[in-house]
Amino acid sequence: MFAGEKAENLFNLVQDVETGGPADLYMHSYVGKGMNRGPRCGGEVDPDDPTKSSPPLGKLSPGNTFIFFVNAITFSGSGYFPTLPEDTKWIPAFSIVELLISPRNMDSVVNGRIINVKSMRVSINQYDGLFQNGVASLGLPSTAEDGQRISTECKELYPAMSKDLEAEKTCFVVDGKKLTNCYMGKPPDEDATPDPDSDMPTQYVKIVVGNMSSFNQAEYVDVKLDFIMRHTNTTSNKHGCAFLDVAFAMGAVHLIVAYDARWSRIGSCYRAIPVIDTKILFAPLKNVRSIEDGFATVAVCDVNGTPLTDDESGVEVTKRVKLEKEDDDDPEDTAQILSLLTDNVFEDGVLDLKVKVVPEDTSNTRGFNKEPMNNALSIVGLGINCSKAYPFAFGVVCKNSEYSTPGIVQAFMSRGTQACGISRKRKAVKMSL
Repeated sequence: MFAGEKAENLFNLVQDVETGGPADLYMHSYVGKGMNRGPRCGGEVDPDDPTKSSPPLGKLSPGNTFIFFVNAITFSGSGYFPTLPEDTKWIPAFSIVELLISPRNMDSVVNGRIINVKSMRVSINQYDGLFQNGVASLGLPSTAEDGQRISTECKELYPAMSKDLEAEKTCFVVDGKKLTNCYMGKPPDEDATPDPDSDMPTQYVKIVVGNMSSFNQAEYVDVKLDFIMRHTNTTSNKHGCAFLDVAFAMGAVHLIVAYDARWSRIGSCYRAIPVIDTKILFAPLKNVRSIEDGFATVAVCDVNGTPLTDDESGVEVTKRVKLEKEDDDDPEDTAQILSLLTDNVFEDGVLDLKVKVVPEDTSNTRGFNKEPMNNALSIVGLGINCSKAYPFAFGVVCKNSEYSTPGIVQAFMSRGTQACGISRKRKAVKMSL
């Protein structure tokens, strides 16, 4: 779930953590042992089959945004379940939050409020881990309009949760394949003093989306500068935006977007987090079959990226790519750079990817002292401490070589174990007396 902006406490359900699907909400009578919460709420029990359960009073599905009011009692942590984590005064916007939810009492349900948040905590999982099974696995809508429709239909279908759901403010995710023509706006000068009279806060930078169908009410999306460096593992907003520009052209940036019409007073009504999909960013490397004797054997692919096979022999078609030197003027420099041309258009040319096939201990050779800000991302930008990483660079190759621009983005690719991912297996617990 994602925390909403500021203190409005809007939460968007991604998926039920136990089943991976929608979460049903039931209310039943508990008779005996001093527990009686009133008559059963929901559909009538089938007299021919008393064991048949009644239909749910509500169903939380991906795309639902629900409202949770925070008061002094919530912050005090009184009660059996402390709602907010200890020593937490607020939860930052766009945080991934784990919630414990239960139904409310009958009177609240009759009035259209069934969701009772018992406790919450900020998850240790990172956004990269959410996409490990692909964008579609989240189940979120692809536009604000779809999210509004889902919540509106749910309110009409389940009156018991009609006041819990927020249909106007919603969250959705846009696949990077649709965003290849998007690009980053110019970030504010990092050394400049903020203008107190400015209507638009300087902590935002624009993603220009043009007239995309996923964003019907604005031509750009706002992103907090804090997210730029964190989700690119860079130490400079300028480097982060340059990195995202290349990743957008590769179709490797998924956008998790929140929509609120009121934000248009000071900027865009869309605010987003860009998440780089490294599998797509380094897609050309998956066609490399071997590297030896100064050459790389690379599979030949069709326009869809599928490796070709010979019609007669059925053997995969490959080509030999000669490795390049890091320094052409150094006669002792051995060929270690693999250069692969992509099909991704960038400005007046196409992008190419250069990767050093031998890793470097960057923490020693580069003298960096900053740790990666996002451990789930296998990319570390310039200025980041990383051990045993592979230097890589993206450049622009033009038909006229005079206009080619090598190394517009330079960083390192780490193959170390990353702290990411969401476990979908339940932990077996042995119960004993």
